[in-house]
Formats: sequence, structure tokens, C-alpha cells
Amino acid sequence: MRVRFFVFFFMFGIMLPLFLATTRQSGSSSSQLGKPSVKFKEWQIGRSDKNTDSRNDNPTSFITSTQDKCHFTASVGYDGNQGDNVSPIDVSTISWTVIDQDPSSMALVTSKKNWSGDSHPSKLDPSTLFNIVGTISLPAYQPTPKPDLCRDENNHRRHERTPTHRGDTKLGFTLVFSARTEDGQDIKPAKLVLKQDEKDQIRQEYVDLNKKIPQRSNSDIYSKWAGENTYDFGHYDQMLYYPSLDTRYQEWIDQMNTDYRNDKAALTKGDFTLNSGYRNPHHNYHHSSSKVALSPHMYGYAIDVEGKDLDGNGTLDRQKMVDAAKDDMPNRARWSQLYAGTTHVHADWAPLNWASISRTDPTPDPAKTFSLPPQGTDQPLTAAPAPPASVTGACGIHTISASQTANHASVNFACASHTYYACQTPSTSETNLHSYQTLPCGSHSGYRCTATSSHTQTTTCPSDSDGQSCTYGSYYACSPHTHAYPELPVNPPPPPTPTVLCGNRWRGAGACMYGRVVSSSSTEHQATCSTHGTYWSCNPTAYAQHGQTRTCTRPGCGATYTNCVKGNGTCTGGTYQWHN
Repeated sequence: MRVRFFVFFFMFGIMLPLFLATTRQSGSSSSQLGKPSVKFKEWQIGRSDKNTDSRNDNPTSFITSTQDKCHFTASVGYDGNQGDNVSPIDVSTISWTVIDQDPSSMALVTSKKNWSGDSHPSKLDPSTLFNIVGTISLPAYQPTPKPDLCRDENNHRRHERTPTHRGDTKLGFTLVFSARTEDGQDIKPAKLVLKQDEKDQIRQEYVDLNKKIPQRSNSDIYSKWAGENTYDFGHYDQMLYYPSLDTRYQEWIDQMNTDYRNDKAALTKGDFTLNSGYRNPHHNYHHSSSKVALSPHMYGYAIDVEGKDLDGNGTLDRQKMVDAAKDDMPNRARWSQLYAGTTHVHADWAPLNWASISRTDPTPDPAKTFSLPPQGTDQPLTAAPAPPASVTGACGIHTISASQTANHASVNFACASHTYYACQTPSTSETNLHSYQTLPCGSHSGYRCTATSSHTQTTTCPSDSDGQSCTYGSYYACSPHTHAYPELPVNPPPPPTPTVLCGNRWRGAGACMYGRVVSSSSTEHQATCSTHGTYWSCNPTAYAQHGQTRTCTRPGCGATYTNCVKGNGTCTGGTYQWHN
């Protein structure tokens, strides 16, 4: 009996109170609200396209806005349905930071933030976004002397070279969003890792050297390494690839075979040696001899080919290679030339206006600017405090009752660009200053307060970079107009230097035969050019230059002419007219 009493006392007198106390403590702990989860939903950085969490084309790679600045915008939102009993984010506790910078000197120097959406964040609405617009600073590119990677015996294999631009740094950082809930709990931070891949590491060189920036697309970046004798002469395993360059090169070789190899075996690509092809900007400026403002090599348009003996006479026929590149083949080269002190020939298939583009360094596409979306306006769940019996009016000069607030509110002028207070009605003259009117140029109407000098007439049409005056008269700056300038010829070759040719003929035969014993004078066997002057008909080259009729290859021209002077043109009325 005593044993039963003891067990009863132990179970109900000691264990039950302890169990109830434990249950109350556990219930108190479980009553705390849960924490919401968030994620980055969209962002835009530098000169890159807008990226979101649903994109697959490496949306976290980027190029900077300038050499030393990178502007960005980002938005974080609630990650799906948060469920019941979750404490929302307290917008006053939101913090944006950057970590894991490469280089470490990158820093967040400016930022603006707000929230947007259909309802207040305290309602856990999926449309709510927490936004930031910021600027990251980074060290500007500083060129430093480097070994000549074109000739360094330890770096002669192109695919083994190490990029040296910015010390082979792929720029990057991690953007971190952190906040606390309204009941004081720290949420799990959301992190966005932004890091350049090799495509954007190459494109960054164009930003740093102030060059026209190639688009990031799979058709522009060619990533397959195919051996030493390819078009890639840069520092990377990837290159900017002009898709039809290989076709143009083959057409050039075919034209050389047509012009100079009729009685010999046709040459193939394997018979030629490429001296240079695509060069990334750093390599072009710091490891090669090119100083062209906008070298077509940097865009995959050009190749340099070692000179070749085309006709089998034991000498390099570089000039014949130049002539073949400019001949009437399906896709003739825009430009081809010899370089003094070298044994190679340059040919490129850049756009026809490349010469005028490259006269000065082009300004790249302007850096993107970003702005915050409109701030959300819905009120939180908590009730707003009742307005006081009297308040200071918005104009700040007197006290009013709460019911008169609207009479002292800020009011927009008609132009909506400036405001006044309802209790301080503007004068008639000030109202007229913001009135709607037909602007001086007569093309459209607007508000007087927003009309600028673009609505005044000017009679000065600026000259272009070549000093040519435009052909347009006076105009309004706000009206459509065209500054037309005379078109300059695109890279005309220099006029040839006249020469006197001599040769040989048959002894005593009297007929004009080339390559025999007795010399003929330069006055024998003369023929008259169809337009002016004479030439020695014993010389096949002179005959080809003076006796053949050709058709102009400039698109849409169609004119015919006689090669009275070596070059692609015609002499008419004493004036030499170029045909390209």
C-alpha cells in the first residue's frame, strides 16, 4: 500500500507539474513567427543586357560601364508563397553590401534603394520588390610593358599564352541583400554572384581601350581551338570570329590560281602561311606592331598572309597577291596592301565605310544608366495614427486644421514640371510662363517653361571631321533635317608612276616577239591608247593595262572603261575617275 502511494505521489505530485511547465515553455517558443525567404529576381549591370533568374546564357557575366565604374540595378523579392505565420521584412532594416571582390579594391561607392509592388511588404505580396541602383568603383586599366608574345620563344604557341590584360583578372563581386523581420529576426541573406566569363573578359578589353564593343552572341565568339595555323592570334582560347572570313580567304586563293596559275597546279590553303588573323585589343596594341586606331584584325575581318611565288619564277609575287584580292571575284577585299619591311600581304573584308570609321578612335556605345522603379505607396497593415487637431500646412508658413490640408497642398502647374502651394496662388505672369504654346520652330507645341534653344533657328551647319561643309541651309534644331556632306573616296590607291618599258624581238624577223636576241627600242611597236598616250605593245603587261575594256565593280555603277593607266578607273575628258 505504501509502495502504491509513493508511485502515485511521484507521478502526479512531481512529474505532472514538471511536464506542464515544459509544455508551456515549449509552446511559448513555437509561437514565434517564421522568417520569410527571398531571392534575386532581376538585375542589370554595366553594358550587359537585362538579366533575370530565368535566363540561361550566363546572366551573371558582365562588362563594366567605364574603365573605372560599373553601374548596376537589382531587385529582390519574396521567394514564392511564404505560408502562414511568417513575419514580413521591416523595410527600414534592409542593407545592401558587396563581398568577394576581384580585384579586392572594388567597392560600392553610391547606392539608392526603395521598394515597389502592388502592396506594402508587410503583406508578403509576391509582387513586392526591394530595389537598389548602385555604382561599383574599380581601378582603371593601366597599360604596362610586357614581353613581345608574338616572338617570345616561350609563348610561341598561341593557345598556351596567358592573357595579360588586367593581370588576367576576370572582374567580379557578390551582391548581398540582408534585412530583419518586423519582429526582429535576421533573415537568410540573398546573394548574387556576378563574375565575368572569358567572353566578357575579352569584351572588357574593348571597354578599357575605348574601342567599338562587339556584341555578346554565340555567332560572334568562336571558341574552338583548331591548331596553330588558324585565324586566332590572340591570348585566349576564344576569338571574335567573322563567320565568312574562311570563305573569303578561299575565294582569294581561287582568284590567284585563275590569274597566275593557268598552266600550273592550283594552290590550296595548305600552301600559304598565315602571319596574323584575329588579335584581341591588348595583343594588338601591346604585343604587335599595329597602331591602327581601329584595326580590322580586332574584329575578325582581316588576315596577313606570307608572300608566295605564284608563277614559279623564284620570287615572291606579293603585288600579284594584292591585285588578286582586289580583282572581280564574288567578294573582293575592301583593302589589300603590302607592308614595308615585311614579306606578307594584308587583306581585309571590313565594311566599306571602315576607312572613315577608323580615322579616329570611335566612341563606344554609351554606358547604360539605371533608375529606380516608382516607390510603392500602399500602407502597412498597422493603422496610421490619427491626425492632430492642428498641423502646419505644407507651405510651411501657418498652422491649419487637419481638414484644411488639401487647401495648402502642393499643386502642379499645367506643364507638370514645377509646383506651387494651393494657399499661394501664382501670379498671372508666372502662370503664363508655364502655359502651353506653339514653339518657335513651328513643328510642334509645348510648354514655354520647357522650351530650350533647340526651338530657335540656326543657320550654321557644322563641318565634318574632314573639313567639308554640309549642303543643308538654315534649320530649326528641333526639326528633322539632314547634314549632307560630299562622299569621300574609300582608300583610293595612289596614281602609278609612269615607266618606259624595253624588251627584245626576233632578229631580222620584223615581227613583234617578246624574249629573243636583238633588242628593240622603246619607240618600236608602239600602240595608241583608246583615250590618250601610247604604250609598247610588245609588253603583255602594258597591253593588259591599256588595251582591255573592263566594267566598273562599284555596286550600281555599271560603267565600262579602258585601263589606260594601271588602276581600276577611266580617263574621261582629261580627268581620271576612280571606280571601286
